[in-house]
Formats: sequence, C-alpha cells, structure tokens
Amino acid sequence: VGLIYLRIREAQTKSNLLKISEKSYPRIYNLSKISAYRLKMHLYPVYIKHNPNLNAYTSGFWGNYWIVFYSGLVDNLTDAELLFILGHEMGHVKREHATWLNFISLARNHSLPLISEGLRLIFNNWALKAEYSADRAGLIASRNLTSCISALLKSSTAETNIDIDNYINEFEKHSKDPLYKISEYFGDHPFIPNRIKKLQEFSKNKPEYCGA
Repeated sequence: VGLIYLRIREAQTKSNLLKISEKSYPRIYNLSKISAYRLKMHLYPVYIKHNPNLNAYTSGFWGNYWIVFYSGLVDNLTDAELLFILGHEMGHVKREHATWLNFISLARNHSLPLISEGLRLIFNNWALKAEYSADRAGLIASRNLTSCISALLKSSTAETNIDIDNYINEFEKHSKDPLYKISEYFGDHPFIPNRIKKLQEFSKNKPEYCGA
C-alpha cells in the first residue's frame, strides 16, 4: 500500500512540475551534472517547482529517485550555493536515505499514533545523522565551505553577512539546556549552527574533498 501511495504521489507531483534540461533551466541542469560528477553518481531527474521559498527535497525509492527544486533557490542563490543544495539532495540518493525517509514518513503519517511516535523515537536519530551526511555530500559538490554556510543561512535567517563564530557561540550558550537537544531530536533537521559546525569539521579533516 505504501509503494502504491508513493507512486501516486509521484505522478501527481511530476505532472505539475517542469523537468530541467539543456533548454529548460540550463543553469540548474549544468550544475546538476557537475554535482553528480563530483559525487560520482548517476544524474537523476531534477524538477522545478514554482515557489518563492528556499527549499528542495528528494523523493522516490530503490533507484527511482527524483529531486524537486523550488524556484526561490534559483532566484536567490549563487552557483556554488546551488551546488551545495543539489549535492545535499543527491547525497540523500547516493546513501539511499530517500527510500527509508519516504517509508518512515508514510508510517508516521498513516499509522496509529502510538506506532508513529514509536517510529519517531527509533528513527529520528538516524534521520538527523542522514542530514549531516547529505550536507557533507553538498560540500563535496560545492567545494566551497563559505558558500555552503551561506546557503544554510539564506534558507534559515535570510542573512549571510554575520560573524559565524559569534553566531555559533551564542547558540552553544543556549543549547546547553536539555530542551534544545530534545527539540532538535524531534525535528526534521538538525539546527543550522550544528550543521555549520559539522561542515567546518569535515572541511578541516577532509580538505581533499573540499578544494577547488
């Protein structure tokens, strides 16, 4: 039943989106090819959704994957920032996150409350780590740590001209409260300062994957 639902949702979504190509959104198409090449993976379809929000997501399962890019990203991000977003979504594909995230989402939304919360407790820790892993893929695709950080900031604060160290230090002062860890655990993504810290650590430890 879950598989059937995913296929129906796929047909409904794709019917209202524009698939990128050399003629339709050639900028995003070329960046997608660069991202896939740097991540050593097959180029899966990328679709554009007319929406001013800065968002993207990956859907599909078991080799049948596709990426949706909101038009707000195209209008507001630089090429290096777009490579990070594309690489992040492709990272979900390469590591097979998309399959399990889709099934977990189905189970949460269409089962009994007790079962849904049980799945959330079991899988949320893995889901948060999957986001960190996808961020690393985004950095490999972008090869520009500054642009990766600015892409994250644009998607959350809309401001990029900030003192990153002070931003993280201020967050760490408040995040000592256990409620912060609990709220992050039950969220869809790790908090932005934590994602930035993980990217900085990866860039420092694996500079060969992040250079031009």
